[in-house]
Amino acid sequence: MSREIYYHAIAAEIPRLLGLLDRNAASASYGCFDRHYWNALDTDFPCARCQEAVLTLALLYALKRDDNPYCGNGNILAWIDASLDFWCRIQERGGGFSEMYPHENAIVATAFSSYAVSESLLVLGAGAVGRRARIIGALCRAGDWLMPRVDRVVVNQTAGAAIALHNIYALTGEERYRAAARDKIAAIGRAQDEEGWLPEDGGADIGYLSLAIDYLAKYYDKSRDGRALAILTRAVSFIAPFIDARAPLGGSCGSRSTEYLIPSGFEILSPYCPKARAAARAVRAAMRAGSTVLPSSLDDRYLAYLGYTYLQAYLHATEGGEEQPHGATEGTVRYPRAGVTIIRNRDVHFAHNARKGGTFKAVFPNGRVVDDWGIVAISADGTAYFSAWMNPPVSCGDPGGGDALASTVPFRRVTQRFPRPETYALFRLFLSTLGRSESVSGRFRAFLRKRLMSRDEPRSPFHLERRISFRREGMTVFDRISGTRGIGRIIVGAKATFLYVLSAHYHLSPDLDRPVFSFDIGGGRGGDDGLRRRGELWTGRSRSWYPRSTRRRASPCFTGG
Repeated sequence: MSREIYYHAIAAEIPRLLGLLDRNAASASYGCFDRHYWNALDTDFPCARCQEAVLTLALLYALKRDDNPYCGNGNILAWIDASLDFWCRIQERGGGFSEMYPHENAIVATAFSSYAVSESLLVLGAGAVGRRARIIGALCRAGDWLMPRVDRVVVNQTAGAAIALHNIYALTGEERYRAAARDKIAAIGRAQDEEGWLPEDGGADIGYLSLAIDYLAKYYDKSRDGRALAILTRAVSFIAPFIDARAPLGGSCGSRSTEYLIPSGFEILSPYCPKARAAARAVRAAMRAGSTVLPSSLDDRYLAYLGYTYLQAYLHATEGGEEQPHGATEGTVRYPRAGVTIIRNRDVHFAHNARKGGTFKAVFPNGRVVDDWGIVAISADGTAYFSAWMNPPVSCGDPGGGDALASTVPFRRVTQRFPRPETYALFRLFLSTLGRSESVSGRFRAFLRKRLMSRDEPRSPFHLERRISFRREGMTVFDRISGTRGIGRIIVGAKATFLYVLSAHYHLSPDLDRPVFSFDIGGGRGGDDGLRRRGELWTGRSRSWYPRSTRRRASPCFTGG
């Protein structure tokens, strides 16, 4: 699969990206990529991470291709200069930057935007940007702010800090930034699970792991730090079995439900790691098939965040020597600590997460995808409960022998939080007073993260018992919901996730064929003997997925597919 797919995937989105930028040289927000701030006027601060789009422009400006109209263009260079200047102007007094609200001082916004800005300077070289000294000064303040801070909950942010600090060292020659970058790598090594994954809210997430691999690969490519390569080798070994040319097995099986795969890290690592090379080929094939998230599927904000990674993948990719686009050989791989089992053979490529209530994704040779994100149960009073929260490590063995998989998890109450006008007004009042203090802001951010991303929602009195087995004729899913008294309705098959994760909920082409079933189970009267659902997937014989429920005395049926 040619590397050209990366270039064309992002090149088609550049007009949309430029539309996000305030290109009016007479405007007070000239150079701002947050269109909600400068154009829609529906937010009271600019998101610093939107300025990461400047690296996409810098790479395009330097990229010599006959079909690249942005190469050497004077307007593009002027807009790059304005974007870098605007980034400097929105820096907080202490050196940090904000993404979600004013005075946030977020590690992610500071690390990721500092990488994009510093890399833009390195790509363009000395003399291209008129305010270079000022920008490097702002980078140094950001680097000083990042040095003592490590995010142990979402490790990809620490990886972004490492490459940002190393870039600042490359621009300034100050040894303390290189030493700080090496300290971040050491912290990542300590956080890495023995199975190879990097923690994301307590579990393994495929999309965010690809982001961490991307930043670490860039760091290794520049530093040749052997400790980073060791981390990368273990991480790629973990993620490789998930990656398939027909459809990568992320999303429903990950701790944060992200479905995108960042391609550039695999391409950068290709010369050093055969598994990364195979993964890169599979990602290219999946992009061509439309079975993974493409730049065209990204919302405007994430186009600004991730657009440049496709150009970097293009620049690092090589042609020739194409291998079979597979991320793993046939067989079964178990990751007990992550709760994940992966099965790969000629009939199916399958991933199952026991810690997440038995969520699974199956890809069949004909391209058919069945993706189970969990079951939603709605009580008679309208309260929703969900089966697919991350739980502590559980057994994902095969109690029935063969390839059978089983899991038992509690349903937890769904709590969706939407801002109200009065709450929003009080929030902004707090931010304009006490929230200006960086120490107060840091504690408040930790509080918000726990409220919005916590998996400690109250348990319900009912549980999902799921068993998945494989036979010659296909794959069978058997569900039993115990203690159903009080449940009025069950929803099966929906692409459901109730986590506050900005990088989730994108559309993929298989979503068009997703069968969703909703059925009543007795108006909330329920029954202690539970409800059972059985579905069969006939590999290569049927294009439909027909689950059917069975319950003593009352057996509502499913039809469709």
